[in-house]
Amino acid sequence: MKNHYSRLKLKLQTNGALQPAAWEMIQSQIHVDLLAIGDGLVRDNNGISFLAEGVLKEYDVVRRKQPHIVHFLMQGDFFYHSTHHCKRYVKAITPSVVYSLNQHQLQLLPAVFKELRPIYDKVCENYDEQLTQRSRLLEMVFTERIQYFKSSFAVILPYLKKKDIAQYLSISYNYLIETWKL
Repeated sequence: MKNHYSRLKLKLQTNGALQPAAWEMIQSQIHVDLLAIGDGLVRDNNGISFLAEGVLKEYDVVRRKQPHIVHFLMQGDFFYHSTHHCKRYVKAITPSVVYSLNQHQLQLLPAVFKELRPIYDKVCENYDEQLTQRSRLLEMVFTERIQYFKSSFAVILPYLKKKDIAQYLSISYNYLIETWKL
């Protein structure tokens, strides 16, 4: 777990300065979830999480008969939970370790350490940017989608099922299989 904490600390520091006392308080407030393959994560409204280890897929159920994959999360990614995201959930593709802070903790920490507010805002902005990546991806022609996906998610490709990739890219499974090696 110590190595995971250092990953989280480094990721936070890439988004802004972090006082040692702020880091100590963050560590004391973190909730840790250990997920097995296929496990879902219960998300607190207005909380934030850090994927310390593993790979997750994020589903959206809004106006769908079946949940649809809208994002893949890799080790080192942050993701937040708001009332806007209440119809989304994540499932573990690989054994995963997730660190979370709930709404109360997210209000308390910046009240004590002012530098944490811009860090939080930047983390949320990065996550939102990742989610909009899919919208841009869907505007591409099918072959470009596949190539872009392969380059963007190269690190986690060995863990992903082709049917999940096809669903994420909104293309047929058969077409994906036919053009995957191109």
